[in-house]
Amino acid sequence: MEPPSPEALKAAIESLNRVRSLELPPDSTGGRTLFHRGQGADLATRVDRDGRVTRHELFCHGLYLTWSKGGIKTGIAPDGTVEQLVSRGDGPAQGITFDADPAVTAQRTADFGQVLSELLTTDPVIEDLKSVVAKGVMANLSVTRAQHTVDMERVRREAEESQRRELHRRKKAQTAVLLVFGVMLLIAFGSITAWIVTR
Repeated sequence: MEPPSPEALKAAIESLNRVRSLELPPDSTGGRTLFHRGQGADLATRVDRDGRVTRHELFCHGLYLTWSKGGIKTGIAPDGTVEQLVSRGDGPAQGITFDADPAVTAQRTADFGQVLSELLTTDPVIEDLKSVVAKGVMANLSVTRAQHTVDMERVRREAEESQRRELHRRKKAQTAVLLVFGVMLLIAFGSITAWIVTR
């Protein structure tokens, strides 16, 4: 299978960030599956009854990446795999041809990690995916491509910079809320003072 171009991979992953997740009803254990259905990419995430992620399954132009407590695996997903997963309501996906070569898994993880590190999102599920893939990338610092070496340190820096930008955005939002609250308090205090003075 011909891998998608970096541009196609990026466009597909970015499309996940523009859709709302579909949440299936909880099962008998209280766990549930969340689906993000993008254009060229799909993400199925399993969470337990407490909302903790136990598995991610990312599909992108036929490529497959899954994360669970056991680590990351990559492979090829046949056509219709996502639809079967949605109709069943839970994974893991069936019929995946997993990559047997650790170097291929490391390279595909790095490709996904590079795209995810550039993605700005407030979606907690996609944030968790970014985090676990970045950790998977850091576990494979010696990955090379035939044409060029993937700069794993750059991927790590970009993931950290993305997290810093998100924290900065949240702090600015909190500051704005506090400022509005402070202004409202001053107005209220001024009104009370004026009322007392005019009595």
